[in-house]
Amino acid sequence: MMFSFLNRISKHYAYQVCCYGLTISILGSLLAGCEVDSLPKAETVSNYPAQDTTRAKARHLLITYEGAWRANTRRTKQNARIQAAQYHQQIQSGVDFAYLAAQYSEDPQKKDGGLLGIVEKGRMVKEFEDVLFALDINAISGVVETGFGFHIIQRLPLEEVQLIHIEVDSVESKNIVFQRLQQGVDPRALAQEYSVGPHGLRGGELGWFERTDLDTLFVESVFALTIGTCSTAIARDEHWHFFCRQG
Repeated sequence: MMFSFLNRISKHYAYQVCCYGLTISILGSLLAGCEVDSLPKAETVSNYPAQDTTRAKARHLLITYEGAWRANTRRTKQNARIQAAQYHQQIQSGVDFAYLAAQYSEDPQKKDGGLLGIVEKGRMVKEFEDVLFALDINAISGVVETGFGFHIIQRLPLEEVQLIHIEVDSVESKNIVFQRLQQGVDPRALAQEYSVGPHGLRGGELGWFERTDLDTLFVESVFALTIGTCSTAIARDEHWHFFCRQG
């Protein structure tokens, strides 16, 4: 009866049992569920040097232990270290990082595959930050210890632009803004004077955007800009939008 029950245990559960370091002899051959062939594979990507030394896009997998900052677990530090090393081995064997982070990370970002988003230098604990900013793009760290626990970190590709936005609601304003941009007038001054958008009074400065952050109507025009240049007017819903790239 017991063996009949065990035969119905999924490979996924067997993998969990293995990676939590539980040794149950009766599982026997079911520990084959830990084989990476049964788990989602990562895409094959190449590593390349990062150009930005102040901003990085990252994901991580965190395993905590009793006594670590914000931890809610009875796991010992040694067991946490072992467990993190096992997940690292799985990643090195080709298992998808985001899958493992979503399943097993003990961080609120686990639901997004461990995605932390954009990390600015000076905002994270030093041990984490030093490793992250030393990584090539797409590279994966070893096991990194911080006060929060044990991390595995991946530095992801980052394509972003820093924008000024001017939104106008009349043909007259559109023509004036276009002409004055052509003359080299500071777009922040034009935003304050003419923009009807919510950021106009502060000079139209929007901050940083990735492609997925922008309306699809604007993406191609915005990402074709070089630093210090502005788009032509982009029409939408009887308004016209100008974007100028700061960074």
